[in-house]
Amino acid sequence: MMIKKITAASLLVAAAVTMPFLSWLRYAPLPDWVSDVSCVLLLAISMLFSLPARDDTSLSISTVLLPILGFDIYLVMSGHNLANATVLIAVLAFIFLWGLLFSIRLRAGDREDFLLILASVIFIFSMLQVVLGLLQVLGLAPLLHGYVVFDPVGANSNIIGNIGQRNQYAQFLSWGILAACYLYAKRRLRKPFFIGSVFFLAWLSACAGARLVWAYALIFAVLGWCWSRQNKAETVCRMSWAVMVAVVLMVLTQLFSQQIAALLSWLGIPIHVVSGADRFFSAGFGIRRRIEWTKAWEIFQQYPWFGVGWGMFPAQSVEMELTGGLPKYPESWLFVHCHNLFFQLLAETGIIGVLIVFTTLFYALGAYFRKGEQSAENLLLLGIGGVILAHSMFEYPLWYLPFLGMFLIVLLLAPVGRVMLPMRAAFVRIVGLVAMLLALFYIGTGIATFRTMVEYVFPTPNVQENVRRMGALFDVGKNPLWTNDVDIVLANYLIPSREQLDLKLQHFSRLAAYRPYPEVLLKLAVLYALDKQMTKAEHTIKLAIANYPDYAPNFDYRLAMMKKEELKPLQLITSKAAKAYVDHGVQTDPGRIAAVMTVASPVTRKPLF
Repeated sequence: MMIKKITAASLLVAAAVTMPFLSWLRYAPLPDWVSDVSCVLLLAISMLFSLPARDDTSLSISTVLLPILGFDIYLVMSGHNLANATVLIAVLAFIFLWGLLFSIRLRAGDREDFLLILASVIFIFSMLQVVLGLLQVLGLAPLLHGYVVFDPVGANSNIIGNIGQRNQYAQFLSWGILAACYLYAKRRLRKPFFIGSVFFLAWLSACAGARLVWAYALIFAVLGWCWSRQNKAETVCRMSWAVMVAVVLMVLTQLFSQQIAALLSWLGIPIHVVSGADRFFSAGFGIRRRIEWTKAWEIFQQYPWFGVGWGMFPAQSVEMELTGGLPKYPESWLFVHCHNLFFQLLAETGIIGVLIVFTTLFYALGAYFRKGEQSAENLLLLGIGGVILAHSMFEYPLWYLPFLGMFLIVLLLAPVGRVMLPMRAAFVRIVGLVAMLLALFYIGTGIATFRTMVEYVFPTPNVQENVRRMGALFDVGKNPLWTNDVDIVLANYLIPSREQLDLKLQHFSRLAAYRPYPEVLLKLAVLYALDKQMTKAEHTIKLAIANYPDYAPNFDYRLAMMKKEELKPLQLITSKAAKAYVDHGVQTDPGRIAAVMTVASPVTRKPLF
């Protein structure tokens, strides 16, 4: 029975970090809710099989769990902008309690069995993602009635699997490559099938156009070389050899992706993909990331100890785009994250938050390099951890629960010390069951809430129906776990007018401090103008143009349609920006820059890097 429980828990945990990526249910305003909640569901069910035995008197956990709890407590005690951190606090609390049971249940003797299951599940689901990627490469995804995600603009050129984003897709395929290497080392994959599967995983990574694959290959090569020198055991040697083969295939498919495409076209299978190598040599890693890193650094300098507050980077970034004097590379979408884990934590949680997180990372990941820890299992874990961390330096995969769950597994299984829990097994069982039931309750009630949000995301022409919908949304918004998301949807219903002006100003001001989307800024500017706060109104409309220049003609048209005397100063600003945008080219970089420069401060400095 004990073995069956461990196996069931292992399968559920492995499924939690892989299966959600297959989800095609991506709907506004929360396109990732289904995949995230699927991860929570599977982890919650796994807790039932991870409960300690009633008579267990030696409950020990990984020391990595302690700073996770510490960071959660820090977010609560820091106090400012607590509303934005509510969901994260709840998620970290759940993860801590799940990790507690997982760490207790997975003792040293069960570690290898768990990793064999984990590697097998990762490999299976990565190959399923390969199939989905091939359907996209061949242009067949649009024919499958929405069950395969695709980019309407580039259905056969933007290869994203069902994960929905090229870099996340390539990262997951890189997990699959490492899993294949581990299964080969454990003699669970024969050499021909190993080489063939790794080729497809590497080639689809190249088709995705993710430049970070080069970093992943370098990480694998360095780790494989280090492990081969430190441990001469047969399994480690087999895995080191497999990793080197994988690195070669990753590099070759990147360098010769155009030749592979030409060969397929000659065979009558035309494809239109761009590899990460092509994108890297043509555009490097992108100036816009470096600009956002610079903004995060300046926010940190203003709020060094505790940061500006969780979730507050977007509003600060939008303000700096207008007044910061940084180079102009507008992209007309909101940067909710600066695309670097270190800088993001510096900006939003300050030195204290960074010390908690990165001290833990150095402690846990560094333990894998200690003498005598160079096993095939640790190579698998550290390789995956290295991939996630490298990706986190250029994007934010840890803001998605399956990636966060996988990274937590890497940390919890690190060869670090353990601490004894000074409590009875019965108490731990009760706490675990309560946490599981609360998670399941959230999911059960959340499904209905999510459906309401999706159905009501945009208003109808019927005024009475819209009033009814707003009432339902206000009721949903009373739950602090849904408040911010509901506020964003309500913004689509609230018309900027003099009726209930104070309440509307309060609503849109709060939204602009959290998610300053173009619609939010436009309506807030109108409300300020109607309230005769013209300085704020003009500043807000300038924020909108500086950050979303592609919307400048739309802003100008909508202000003109409102036909209100108070809005004429705003129209002067939008009409000038719209004219510059059209004159220099619609949907072009010169057009965007021309519109931005009608309102923004001139460029006076360079980004950090």
